[in-house]
Amino acid sequence: MNRLNTVRTALDRILAGFVVFLVLALSAVVVLGFTSRLVNVPLSWTGEVAGVGLAWLTFYGSALAASRGAHIASPSILAVMPRKLRLLTAVLSEALIILFLILLVWTGMQVLEVLKGSRLVSVPFISQPVESGEGDINLVKTSAETE
Repeated sequence: MNRLNTVRTALDRILAGFVVFLVLALSAVVVLGFTSRLVNVPLSWTGEVAGVGLAWLTFYGSALAASRGAHIASPSILAVMPRKLRLLTAVLSEALIILFLILLVWTGMQVLEVLKGSRLVSVPFISQPVESGEGDINLVKTSAETE
């Protein structure tokens, strides 16, 4: 189990580093877009790249929050509940979250079929982000740790 914790910690740090990189890169693109418009030499690709960067940041940021147990939770509400009700609520909420994430992955697969082969218009060599079942993996991992 110690080795599993070491791997989990390493992956968490990599994910956190990637999220920090995305925040910095997105900030740089937005500042560059603003500055280029300010000096009347607008760059056509900054808005599109910022939109895709925000999507990536949303997916990976929520995965990071879920891996740290800080996403989709209300610990203050659970803390005031009786123990049995707290357990029932936690199990029910995790079941609903798993169902939602399965629906999200299924819907994402349908969207990928529609978008198959599509690229950004102004920067065609950058593909659009793909959401994986990372949320499901984090939820199962968190559930296993609480038992």
